[in-house]
Amino acid sequence: MALHPSFKHWLVKDSKGRIVLNPQYSVLFSYGGRGGGKSEFIGEALALIGTQQKIKIVCVREFSTSIDDSVMPLLIEKMDEHFPNFYERVGSEIRGRNGTLFSFKGLARNIKSIKSLFGYSACWIEEGDAISHKAWELLDPTIRKAGSTMIISMNRDSEDSVLDKEFIQRTPPPRTSIVNVNYTDNPFPIPKVIEKAERMKENDYELYRHLYLGELNKLAKEQVLYGKWRTDIFNTPSD
Repeated sequence: MALHPSFKHWLVKDSKGRIVLNPQYSVLFSYGGRGGGKSEFIGEALALIGTQQKIKIVCVREFSTSIDDSVMPLLIEKMDEHFPNFYERVGSEIRGRNGTLFSFKGLARNIKSIKSLFGYSACWIEEGDAISHKAWELLDPTIRKAGSTMIISMNRDSEDSVLDKEFIQRTPPPRTSIVNVNYTDNPFPIPKVIEKAERMKENDYELYRHLYLGELNKLAKEQVLYGKWRTDIFNTPSD
């Protein structure tokens, strides 16, 4: 099982020789453009760790209308590929033969459920750019108090994103590891992704920088204002 080398410091072996999340960090944060492999690495790493010992992991995102909107399909794909017959989907959960549990939550419609997230070894926030201020204010102290590891993956969108401000625009909190990866950093490149990226690079460079290099979406505000303002000559009225 070959893992993305950009994240190798996120994993270590404990005193029993088991692969675990590096206890040096309380927050593991990754951002970048499409095709960088961040979600794939996190899915594979958590699936691996869950075979080593009994753990509980909760996977959250702001909006999740169904379980298929979560990272469950990605996790199942990685589990079936690397650990066949070890994990089983049971309703809205994934369970391992050793008692490992993966659960999934959408925060927007059930924000009060955050306060019940105790006893989890890790919390994976996918699509972190969409996490609301209110959700983060509840989630951050809850997970930290429980002594769990916070894992965040996101593509940058708006400079107003609470997690963009917290981890990229400002000095990040102590014990945080930040990894920025794009398709150009992925050791397991996907030809279709490269083809689409290079084509967009030629045809729409600004959009390419946002989608594939993980830069802020500078086009968003321009599109909001487009056609809604005009320049006129102002004549000062005579007295």
